[in-house]
Amino acid sequence: SSMGVGEIRQAIVNEDVRAIQSIKGVGPKTAQRVILDLKDKLRKDELLAKAGVETVPLARQHNTHRQEALQALVMLGFARAAAEKTLDQIQHKHGPDLSVEALIKFALKSN
Repeated sequence: SSMGVGEIRQAIVNEDVRAIQSIKGVGPKTAQRVILDLKDKLRKDELLAKAGVETVPLARQHNTHRQEALQALVMLGFARAAAEKTLDQIQHKHGPDLSVEALIKFALKSN
């Protein structure tokens, strides 16, 4: 089944292992690891967004999003070099303003 970016974000924030596992190629251990690594960051971003706070200057934020997406993809079993190349292609095609979730979603769809 295909999940949207918002659905992936909610599944991580809600620690919904089953929903994350529904992504092709993601098993229980990987789902738990992705949730463990990203839930606090996503919760913090959500709270700050609700408060209207810009947390990180945009240029640094994009780099942080790319790094977090890269870490998640490597945890999902991607080779680091392949994940970096895929993220480069995604950012070239869609621009640097993508969220972590969007980067991961596009990367999963491209492979």
